[in-house]
Amino acid sequence: RGFADSTAGWAAASTSPGASTSALAAPSLSPSARRAAPVTLVIGTMADKDVDGLIAALGTSRSLAGARVIATAVPGGRALPPEALAARWLAAFPESDVGFAADPIAALEQAVITAEGPVVVAGSLYLVGAARARLVDDPELRDPGASGPA
Repeated sequence: RGFADSTAGWAAASTSPGASTSALAAPSLSPSARRAAPVTLVIGTMADKDVDGLIAALGTSRSLAGARVIATAVPGGRALPPEALAARWLAAFPESDVGFAADPIAALEQAVITAEGPVVVAGSLYLVGAARARLVDDPELRDPGASGPA
């Protein structure tokens, strides 16, 4: 498996109500999300957001039940370190399969290559944007002067 044949969905939330919206939207991210295979969730957020609210909303979503979680960093000084995000997820859901990768693209690659089912990217808009730029090359959405995906 690789990026070209991946099934990925994305949701972004910067506040607790947004997290609830993301969790409610998760079942409709892709028709493949209804498969029996478990979801792999790539998540990254800013430290000054309602991290525990985001974790609670996503972790209790039926569509993400049993998901494997890969915590990652997002760009910027306000980012919550992925190790801290993984620890907070485990504190809330001790039975979860949680790992982390410092680089968001490495986390996405790890998720896509190892996923048994759909990959969902959630949390910060910065993370969702980076994932979308990597997975979907849309020239209309590129920054001026930017080339295609790396």
